[in-house]
Amino acid sequence: MTGHLDRANALFVDEEFTEALSEYTLELQTNGLNADVLLKRSACYQKLGNLKDAINDCDNALALDPTHKKASLRKGVLLFGAERYEEARAAFAPFVSDPTFAMHVRKCDACIQMAQTSAKSVAVTLSKSLPSPSPAAATSSTSGPHSAETNSTPSPVPSSSPLAQSQPEKKPNRFTHEWYQSDSAVTVTILARGLKSDQVTHEFTSHSFSVSINLTANDTWTLDLDLCDEIIPESSTVTVGTTKVELRLKKARPVKWLSLEQTNSSAYSTAVWADTSKMNKHAYPSSSQKKKDWDELDHQVAQEDKDEKVEGDAALQKLFRDIYSKADEDTRRAMNKSYVESGGTVLSTNWKDVGSRKVEGSPPSSAPSKD
Repeated sequence: MTGHLDRANALFVDEEFTEALSEYTLELQTNGLNADVLLKRSACYQKLGNLKDAINDCDNALALDPTHKKASLRKGVLLFGAERYEEARAAFAPFVSDPTFAMHVRKCDACIQMAQTSAKSVAVTLSKSLPSPSPAAATSSTSGPHSAETNSTPSPVPSSSPLAQSQPEKKPNRFTHEWYQSDSAVTVTILARGLKSDQVTHEFTSHSFSVSINLTANDTWTLDLDLCDEIIPESSTVTVGTTKVELRLKKARPVKWLSLEQTNSSAYSTAVWADTSKMNKHAYPSSSQKKKDWDELDHQVAQEDKDEKVEGDAALQKLFRDIYSKADEDTRRAMNKSYVESGGTVLSTNWKDVGSRKVEGSPPSSAPSKD
């Protein structure tokens, strides 16, 4: 991945779309046409409200790779948002066997049928309300020195070179997103209120996802990312809620993603999940510049307590505690019963001996019994 592409991806994530557009164009000019880079630039044009050039980059990507599903999906979504339903249907049709594309084809068919029904209704209404034109009027409307110029079809405007960059027109509405992860999945949340499920379209691949939100007829917001690591598309889902759109991406392997988006084409930014415990050690607020490993300090204190050398009664008590902590249930019962019944003068570990009798105290002659 080149420097221009790295910078463009970073700028796109930071929503600096104008700057990202320039970097994607420099990438294309430096290293030649590439379908994936064209689609990334298309996303920039879309973010900036330049529908014409966003569609044009999709066409250029499909010219390089006619089987590029993401290019067809983006083109179809853009055309559908512009209410160009027949063109949108043509973009979705090559991949109609895919459930996502089939859904879009059905939506296009429904909109086409509604538009045709509406047009017939308007035509019938006009025919009833307007008087029939006179022959003279009909003749004058179809003849005259300027008739050829009036009825002529304007020549198509040639599409711009895919290596050229058009100026952005406007900046549409946009949403923020955030993400978190577990060992099995990554969850991406797009903060968008009041959306309906039919406004949101998506596509998952093993290393990327694309989500489009149709806001108005000419305004579609898209989040399109190459992911840090592989996912399982068929096990990934999108949920549209009242305040957010949530994507749950099923991880292909239980690793910790160090970023959401891929930043290096040769090595994914991941760490083995089981080896990341050191990344989450206990930390406490402190003004000290020197960081302390509190887990290690706890271990050192515990070891010091274990190795501590004591003398006299303290040593005897420590011995008793060690015996009690390692003893089985019968031994503990024997120690408790003998100590209590003898007033603290006898400590037996034999439950068979003291379990069926009262343990009599036997204090030394110099010490009174602890009754």
